[in-house]
Amino acid sequence: MFDRHHRLCGALTGGDSGGETGCDSVYVGDFFFRFHKAWDQFPDSTKQLKYWLAPGLSDTSRQVIAIDGLDPYASNPARRLTNILPTDSLGILRLNAPERGPLVGQNSLGTTQYAEQYSASQPSMIHGIYLMAAKGTYNIKAPITVKVHAGGSSPGVLLAKAILNPTYKDYLSGRFASVFQTHFGQAENYLRFNKPISVGTDFFVTYQVDNNLESVNDSFFVYTAIRPSGAAHSAWYLSHQSWQPLTEHPNQPVSTALWIEPLLMADTITQPGDTLTEPDTIEVSSPVIVYARQEQKAYLYFPVEWTNTCSIEVYNLAGQRSLHLLVDPPVATLMLGTLKQGLYLIRISDGSRLAFLKLLIPSNP
Repeated sequence: MFDRHHRLCGALTGGDSGGETGCDSVYVGDFFFRFHKAWDQFPDSTKQLKYWLAPGLSDTSRQVIAIDGLDPYASNPARRLTNILPTDSLGILRLNAPERGPLVGQNSLGTTQYAEQYSASQPSMIHGIYLMAAKGTYNIKAPITVKVHAGGSSPGVLLAKAILNPTYKDYLSGRFASVFQTHFGQAENYLRFNKPISVGTDFFVTYQVDNNLESVNDSFFVYTAIRPSGAAHSAWYLSHQSWQPLTEHPNQPVSTALWIEPLLMADTITQPGDTLTEPDTIEVSSPVIVYARQEQKAYLYFPVEWTNTCSIEVYNLAGQRSLHLLVDPPVATLMLGTLKQGLYLIRISDGSRLAFLKLLIPSNP
């Protein structure tokens, strides 16, 4: 048990909280202890916490009631970024008749992808995303895909994606096991990435629902801010392969924000230390890169056998990683506006193939 300053003040031992009719034939209750109560209670000094944690403390009237230094992120605090304002009301927006379904979920218009736009105060990396679901139902036929895109005038290059499948621990056959959460609406759901994602200062978080069902089935959508027309807006939807702000929605134009909160830390991914290592194998049939100088972009064209999502890493001549993102063949766009002039090495991998390309960024004319 920790206090608001991340100090240890006690603990709760996990027993059979179901009571005598709970999960086990032998009842073992839950017990709470205060840290300072165990400070010097045992007659045998070697069994006292004081003996081990403060051996030089001679004043018996002074008891330690908390331990500092338990915050592993003290040097780089994590923070939740949100576009929800203190003055906002939160609710559910639905399409106007004769259309039906939620505005940012599965609906009769067939839209399936929705995005929230963010601007951080410093270059950041995402550890995970909190999604406040108004409706959430586990359906293996309707997966919920959460993505992170580079920023710009609309969602850009894909940086990461993951499937939202909330789980919980259940006590089954004498052991704890992870079980899919059947219903996870009206709750905060946290999606953790396997490793942090570098996003810079501007980025988008999107989610995609599967609308290929026999009937409209609103299995997932998040809460939205209820705001007057003309207020600040940061929510988008995908229409005919083009991202549009919800303020321009044909059925329900609104100024709103999606209640999605990425968990950020100051970016340490692109710092010196991310060095290039020698490859085991190099793919002969490699992608082709075309540099568009005026647009400060590079276009990657993949051979037909490259079909899986690819990891793209851009390294400078010092071997330091300057850019890392995920792309999907057959064509991908790299935004290079943050890179200085010079020669770069691009490492491309899809898990089974590996290719290296060179890119020269000339000085400005």
